[in-house]
Amino acid sequence: MTDPSSTEPAGPVPADQADRVDRPGGMRGRSLLGGGPDPAGPLVAPGPAGGPAPGSTQPASPPVSVQVAVTGSSRPLGSVGTASGSVTVALLGPLLALDPHRPRLTAHSADGARVELSTASLANWAAKVAGLLTDELGLAAGSTVVVRTGTRWQTAAILLGAWWAGCAVTDFEDPTDADVADAAQPGRAGAAPSVAFVAEGDDSGCDEVFVVSADPLGAPSHDLEPHQQDFSSAVLPQADRYTPRGLPRSPDAVAVRTGSGAVTVTQLLQLVDTTAAQLPTGSRLLSTGAWSLPHGVAATLLTALAVDGSLVQLPPDDGAGPAVAADLSDVDAGAPGDDRTSGPAGAAGPDVERIAAMEKATATVGVLVPGLPVVR
Repeated sequence: MTDPSSTEPAGPVPADQADRVDRPGGMRGRSLLGGGPDPAGPLVAPGPAGGPAPGSTQPASPPVSVQVAVTGSSRPLGSVGTASGSVTVALLGPLLALDPHRPRLTAHSADGARVELSTASLANWAAKVAGLLTDELGLAAGSTVVVRTGTRWQTAAILLGAWWAGCAVTDFEDPTDADVADAAQPGRAGAAPSVAFVAEGDDSGCDEVFVVSADPLGAPSHDLEPHQQDFSSAVLPQADRYTPRGLPRSPDAVAVRTGSGAVTVTQLLQLVDTTAAQLPTGSRLLSTGAWSLPHGVAATLLTALAVDGSLVQLPPDDGAGPAVAADLSDVDAGAPGDDRTSGPAGAAGPDVERIAAMEKATATVGVLVPGLPVVR
């Protein structure tokens, strides 16, 4: 763990520090995610076993590794391939082969904490979520999972893990809504959702309800109803590797269920491709928008992955403006973008402009920052 009183020099992030958390006041510790993997061997993110110590800025996690089969998912950057029946394989597979250490998601919390995840860390967490859904809970490909966890880094892991497991995702308030209500038994393809991931203070009528803590480091939630389980505690013990079962999924399989119907894997990747076409390779997007399904997450997280870029996600705008992490001077933002797009968006406040400058954002989604293009 880094000494909270230390000051790190400015410059690119070392490969073994690609995942980290910054707290106001200069405190910095390793996140749950561990360090970067060895590109010469299995993708392994080392870290001490066990849960986070009370008050610690360094939640611990067991070593994790991940295997991603990328057959059929190779694609030129900026053009999302649809040959794969998995959103996760189509987007993460090529990035793991390119640079597993590179930061892909930087999430700022409302209290000023900052969490950064590399390609490998996203894949590691997605593997554990996929393992929870299939190996422990017995969900089959085609099952639907409720994801209502807000705009935070854990949501990215849950979505990518669910898609990797061959599941569709939904944010319906009532898991019996729409065209998922007519199905047979829980856990079977086409059945009404039996598993939900929710934020603290939320609930679901599903059989299995996992609560995602509001703590930016992912510390366990202690505000649980008797029928609820803590997300971190359930996910961390899962197997380190995940290999999808059965035959490859069809690109026409359902990826997202909405109140008006279903969005297939191909349709979701086409949404991503529409936004990605506006951006150069390596873009660093800054967003203040919520990750609605499917359009919000497609225009932000998935687009950033599709262009071999990264996303800086601020808390969705509530009028108060986000706090600013204390030290952003050593962020490696990747390649600069160019001014290809413009469009209407809400004007950014001074805190957002400061974050955009320190994070070296090259484009924005949903917020207007002087000098930066806005992705439609």
